[in-house]
Amino acid sequence: MYLERKRFTGSGVEVLPGARDRHHSNLEKLTFSFWSVCDSVDPERWHGEVKFGSATLLTTGPAAGETAAGRLAERAFEARVASLFGE
Repeated sequence: MYLERKRFTGSGVEVLPGARDRHHSNLEKLTFSFWSVCDSVDPERWHGEVKFGSATLLTTGPAAGETAAGRLAERAFEARVASLFGE
C-alpha cells in the first residue's frame, strides 16, 4: 500500500508547484487620496497633494484656494499616470 503525504498552508491550500495562497495584509486597504494643504492665510495660498496610504506621491505648485489645489492634485495625478502608462 502506497501512502502519499500532502501538505497544506494555514488557509487550506495544498502545497504544489504553482499553488497560490493569498497573503492578507493591512496594506490591502491602501487608497489614493487627494488633499488640499494650506500654506498661508494672508495671502491665502494652498497646494495639492496626492497620497497613497500615508506616502505623498505628488505635491503641486501653489493655488489660490482649497478647491483649486485639489483640482491641481487630480490633474497632476492624471498626467503622471498617463506619462507612465500612455502610448
